[in-house]
Amino acid sequence: MSETRSAILELGEMLIRTRGYHAFSYHDISRPLAIKNAAVHYYFPTKADLGVAIIENTIAAFRQATASWQPLPTEKQFELYTRIYQDSQSKGWVCLMGALSPAYDTLPQPMQEKLHRMGQEILSWLTACLERGKAEQVFNFPESAQAKAQVVVAALLSSLLLNKVMGEGIFQSIREAVRKGV
Repeated sequence: MSETRSAILELGEMLIRTRGYHAFSYHDISRPLAIKNAAVHYYFPTKADLGVAIIENTIAAFRQATASWQPLPTEKQFELYTRIYQDSQSKGWVCLMGALSPAYDTLPQPMQEKLHRMGQEILSWLTACLERGKAEQVFNFPESAQAKAQVVVAALLSSLLLNKVMGEGIFQSIREAVRKGV
């Protein structure tokens, strides 16, 4: 991947996670990178192309991370999963799902499809992790693993949003409650 393309993707992701998809233009990318708008269009002819590529990168990074966690104990895998949100919080970002879902109905169809796929992959992995943990008796929760996965994702996603509004202690408090709740 070219250095310029990578820089565009990184800046585009940061803008989505801090401002939202509809709140930036290619000018907001070209100016700080000291490139022309045409250069951004060269790599990503439309903003939807950029959005799809950012979601695809996030999916690939998630797959790579979870694959590297496979040899670890289930409870460590769950801990590392929650750190993904911690990393976003430390940057002052919200997660990509949290940044894009409020605008879901207005996103281009290809982005909607990729975002839906990303959500499915995250929930599928987390459900399997929780099922393993329950079978190993390292997790103890009354609901189904699928329902618990949905609650965990919702809590961590919303904790980043609440943290932006209410202050830094919110995220850590919710993350700790989620970790203790399994």
